Amino acid sequence: MSSTDQPIASAAVAQRLGRRGIACDQSRLAVAITADRLTWQVEEQTAETVGDAVAQAGVTARQITHDVRKQAEELEKRSHAMLGGQSGR
Repeated sequence: MSSTDQPIASAAVAQRLGRRGIACDQSRLAVAITADRLTWQVEEQTAETVGDAVAQAGVTARQITHDVRKQAEELEKRSHAMLGGQSGR
C-alpha cells in the first residue's frame, strides 16, 4: 500500500467499523476515489440490511400462515367433536 492509498483505506476501514472521521488528501482523484468507495460500502451495507429485513419478514409471514392454518385445523376438529361427529356441510 502506497502512502497515497492510506487515506482511502483508513476511511473505508473506519466506515466499516462504524466509526466517524474525516479523511483528506491533496489529490482530487484520491478524494473522488474515497468518496466513491465509501458510497459503495454504504449502499452495500444498506442492501444487506434491507435484504435481511425482507428475508426475516418472509420467514415471519410463512410462520404466521403456518400457525393460522394449524389453529384453523384445531378449531375445525373441536367444532366437529362438539357436534358429535356431525358435519355441518
